[in-house]
Amino acid sequence: MEAFAEKLKTPSYILYSIFILIPLALVALLPAVTVVGMKPEITDLVLLYDFVFPVLAAVYSEYILMQRPVAFIPRQIPDSHPDLSDIVQKKRFAITLSVLAFLLIAPSGYLLLMIGNPGEMISTEPLGGYLPPTLPLVVGGAAGISIYLYFSSIPYKKIRDRIKQMELEFTDSLFVLGRRISEGKAPEEAFAHTSRTMEGSKIGEAFEEISMNLFSMRTNLRDAIFDEEFGAFRHIYSERIRNTMLLFTESVHKNHEAAGASIIKLADHLKELSAVEERIRRSLYDVTSTMRSTAAIFAPLIAGITLALSEVITKILNQVAERVSRVPADLSGMPVEISPESFSQSIPPDQFSLAIGAYVVIISAILTRFAGTIEYGGDRAQLKYDLRLYAPNYRIIFAVSAALQGYLQREGMRLD
Repeated sequence: MEAFAEKLKTPSYILYSIFILIPLALVALLPAVTVVGMKPEITDLVLLYDFVFPVLAAVYSEYILMQRPVAFIPRQIPDSHPDLSDIVQKKRFAITLSVLAFLLIAPSGYLLLMIGNPGEMISTEPLGGYLPPTLPLVVGGAAGISIYLYFSSIPYKKIRDRIKQMELEFTDSLFVLGRRISEGKAPEEAFAHTSRTMEGSKIGEAFEEISMNLFSMRTNLRDAIFDEEFGAFRHIYSERIRNTMLLFTESVHKNHEAAGASIIKLADHLKELSAVEERIRRSLYDVTSTMRSTAAIFAPLIAGITLALSEVITKILNQVAERVSRVPADLSGMPVEISPESFSQSIPPDQFSLAIGAYVVIISAILTRFAGTIEYGGDRAQLKYDLRLYAPNYRIIFAVSAALQGYLQREGMRLD
């Protein structure tokens, strides 16, 4: 894992520069390609920015992630978990709320146009307003997705956080348990003592339940821990904890002293492993923080600014086309034949904004997944939570940067 961390920076910077920055920089230049005779249609723009570029970025990021060493992979939390008894209703509520949010926000640009465009907020031509009418479509779509991800992921996130807390407490509990077992104490007494020592912790509660199962149900140790109906660890989806306890159940019946010593050694190993994981997490911080910052701030900020710059170029080209149209057709001395059509734009500004806005949402989601998978593996619940966490940032920053840059350029052209 440390070798992976050392080799991660170069491919991550390639992902950042080639697949993110260059496409965003090209946004401002796209209107100018009409001067050289190219007339891209909206389908070409959607295919390039909303399919080809995201697919290339996703494939390359997946190639980088395939080189990540396998550690303790988080187990998927099934819907049969008692804390998820109403998850179907919550998901239905999330879908309903997300659809309502989309329906309220998405058409607002066109609704403002229908009521007379108060304050000239919505642009009907390049630099003719502050926001294109399609921008609320992007914001509404991102808002709907964000709302759904939040309500559908937060129950799983709470369970996962509780399991992570138990993993942090598990190493200390093993030291106590191992010493008690090596003294020749029975498992039920050892678990009871450990639960009292770890009082107030999540792992202490689980150990107390194991002790109660052994005392009251007279069952064997394995069933007291893992039985699907009453086992204390039946809802603890942690490979680290489960594998350790499986080893303990296999060894404790053979020799208490040897079993206790092995548990203490295993606790030492887990403590060292936690220190290594923390060191690796710090070494990966530069990459993951860069990707998260790009997804949440820089990508939507650059996209908003370049989108406004493309409007300036479109406005200038339209003015040139208008002046060229006034030149008499039989004017002599022109080195080449220039027609107004050479400067006309083949993609309407509102459709252009919609395609680029969708690209920002897609590419930000890809970067968020990339950073999250590097840090914590393929935890689906954590991924949904991260997407929900960063989605409001990039839609707001994209909208505000596009509006502010458009306002400044509009006022600047008025002064000129």
